[in-house]
Amino acid sequence: MKQKRFLIACVLLSILIAGCGGSGVLPGDETSPSRAPEAETQPAETIPVINPDFGPEDVRHKNTYTGEGSADTVVATMEGAKLTLGQLACWYWGEAVRYCRDNPQDAPDLSAPMESQSCTMPGVNNWQQYFLLRALDAWHTAQAMDKKSQDTPLEFEPEYEPDPEKHEKYLTDIPATKVLYGNSDRYQLNSLHQKYLDELPRLLEELAGEKGYGSPEELASRAFGASLEELTAYARLNNLGYMYLTFLSYGIDPTEEDVKLFLEENGDSLSGDGDCVDIRLMLLVPDGRIPRDSSTPYGQDNMGPEVTVGSDGVVHCTEEQWAFCESQAQDVLKGLGSQYGRLPETVFAEQAHASSQDAGTALDGGRLDRVTRGQLLPELDAWCFDESRQSGDTAVIRTDYGCVAVFLADRYSARYAQAEDLCAVQAGQNILEEAKNTYPMEVRFDAVVLPTAEGTVGAEDILYPDIAHERFPEVPLYLQQDYPKVTFGTDPIRTHGCGITSMAMLASYMTDQELTPPEMCRRYGRYGSSQGTDGMIFIREPPAMDFYLLSRCYEPAQVLEALEQGHIAISVQTQGYWTRAGHYIVLEKLNDDGTVQVRDSNLYNYNNSWRPAEAGHLMDKHAWKDITAASLGYWIFDYKITRIPVCSRCGDTESPLLSQDYLCRKCRPAMLRQEIWAQ
Repeated sequence: MKQKRFLIACVLLSILIAGCGGSGVLPGDETSPSRAPEAETQPAETIPVINPDFGPEDVRHKNTYTGEGSADTVVATMEGAKLTLGQLACWYWGEAVRYCRDNPQDAPDLSAPMESQSCTMPGVNNWQQYFLLRALDAWHTAQAMDKKSQDTPLEFEPEYEPDPEKHEKYLTDIPATKVLYGNSDRYQLNSLHQKYLDELPRLLEELAGEKGYGSPEELASRAFGASLEELTAYARLNNLGYMYLTFLSYGIDPTEEDVKLFLEENGDSLSGDGDCVDIRLMLLVPDGRIPRDSSTPYGQDNMGPEVTVGSDGVVHCTEEQWAFCESQAQDVLKGLGSQYGRLPETVFAEQAHASSQDAGTALDGGRLDRVTRGQLLPELDAWCFDESRQSGDTAVIRTDYGCVAVFLADRYSARYAQAEDLCAVQAGQNILEEAKNTYPMEVRFDAVVLPTAEGTVGAEDILYPDIAHERFPEVPLYLQQDYPKVTFGTDPIRTHGCGITSMAMLASYMTDQELTPPEMCRRYGRYGSSQGTDGMIFIREPPAMDFYLLSRCYEPAQVLEALEQGHIAISVQTQGYWTRAGHYIVLEKLNDDGTVQVRDSNLYNYNNSWRPAEAGHLMDKHAWKDITAASLGYWIFDYKITRIPVCSRCGDTESPLLSQDYLCRKCRPAMLRQEIWAQ
C-alpha cells in the first residue's frame, strides 16, 4: 500500500503564544471540595514549586504545576467566560499529546514528569510550562472565536434587498427558512456541524473503546485527569471555535497579487521546486473492437480477439485494437472546440465523467490539481512536465492500462502553490489573532494545578474530522423577490428568474460554494429572455462547475426512481399547482412518507391562503401528484461529489495513472484549516 504523503507545503509560522500570561490576576474564587486524580500527582521533591524570580502573571512562576486542586477553581477568564482547573486539564493534555504526535523527533516523554524535562522554547523552563501556555492559548482561541461568532453581524451581497414585511407575512414558521439565504444576521452551525456536536456523547464512547477504556468516564479520568462533563465541555468548545474558523475560511481566497507579494518577501525561505500542473484525464481501455472495413454492415463493429486485463490492470490486446482505442480518444479531443460558448475543459470534463474507465478520477471529470513531477505514470509525467507544455494542450498517450486523453488546464511553479497555501494559513492565523486581541484573556498562574494523566488522547481525536465536509448539506433557499434590482438577460429575476434562481440553489448545493442568483446572472445571462430561463442551461453548464447532468427526461416514474436513489432534479412546471404561467423548482429529496421536499424560489407561494400549494409549502412536503400533474419535463443530476475516490485522505480507490498518493481539491483546504487551528 502506498505511504500517505499529503501535498501541502506548509512552512508553519511560529506558534503565537505571546500574551498568554494575561494582564492581571483574578480575584479569589469560591471552590468546591477537591477531586483527587487516580494517578500519582505529587511533584518530585527536588523541584521547587515557586520560582521567586517570576510573579503570578508569568508561566515560570511555578517550576512545577503538578498537584491536587479543586476542579472548580477559576484560572483564566475572557469576557465573562471562565476556565476552571477541571477544564484546563483537558486542554493541557489534549495539546501535549497533539504536539508530541506532530513532532515525534522533538517531543518529551509523556510517561515521565514533564516539569523535569527541559524545554528550549522561548519564555519557558520546561515542557510542562510550554504545554500549559499552549493549553491556555488554545482555550483562549476557541473561546474568542465562539464569542466572535455570536457578536459579528454577517455581511450579505449588496444586491440582496429583502422586504421584511413580506418575509414576515409569507415565511413565518416555514421549515424552508432554516436554509434561507439571509435568514439570520449571525453565524449559525450547518446541520453537519450540529450533528457532530449532538453526537459527542456517542463519539466519546466510541473513542473510549478505541483507546482501551471501559467507559467515557474512565477515558476522561485516566487520559485527562478530568470528569466526563469537563471533557465534553472541552470537546464542544474546541469544535465550536473550529467550526466558526471553517465558516470564515470560505472567504479566504488569496489573489494572484497576494501570492506574488508573499513570494517577493518570503521566496528565499520556500522549499518548493519545479512546477505543478492541473490536468484532466480520461482513460479508455480497448474493448476488442478493430477498425471497420468495407464489408462490415453499417451499425456493426468488427471485433478482434478477446482483450484481457491482468490483476495488475495491464491490458493485453492486438495492435489493431490499440489503434481503435486510440482513435476513440482522439475523437474526444477533436470535439473540444467551443460548444455553445463552453470552454474546452468543460467539454472534456463532461466526457471524462461519462466515459473514463479510471474509477479513481472519472467521478470528478478526470480532474487532478496540484500534480507534481513524479506523481503520474512516467509517460504521462513526461508529457505534462515537458518544458514546452502550455495551458490548453492536449494529447492521447498509450499506457499499459489503456489510452489516456490528457488536457492540461494550468501550469505554475511549485513555489507559487506553496506560497498560495501559506497565504491562506497566514490569513487564517490573522483571523484567530484578531479574535484574541478583541477578547483578551487574563490568567492566574498561581492558581494553576495540573493532574497527571496517561496522555493517550490528543486534541485532534475529538475535533470534527473535516473529511467530505459540506458547506451546504442541504439545498439552500434563494428567493427571486429578495433581489428586486437584479436582471437576468433583459428582465428582472423577481418576475422572470425562477430558472436562474433554481440553478443558483442547485449549484450552491452541488459545489459547496455560495453561488447566489446575482452571481449566476452574471455568469449565465445569455440564457435569459422574456420567456424566462432557457432550460439548456441545466445541460450545458453544470460541468463548468464540476457537477454533472445524469439525464433529461419526461417520465415521472424515472424521476421518482432517481429521487429514491438520492439524486436531485429540476422540474419545469406549467399552469397548475405551482404557477399561473411557467415555473422552475428544485426537487431536493424524497421524504420517508413519499412526499417530496422542494426548493421553490417564489416567495408568494409560501403561506399563501388562496393557493392550493399552502399545505405543502407550510410543511415543506409536497405530494408527488402535485409535482407531476403540470410538469413539462425534468433534469436529473448525478450525485453530489463529496469525496474524490483517488484522494489518499477521503477516497478509497487507487488510479493506475498515479504512481504516488494524491490530495484532492476538497481535502487541501481542510488540511490547511487544521494546520491553522493547530497553531
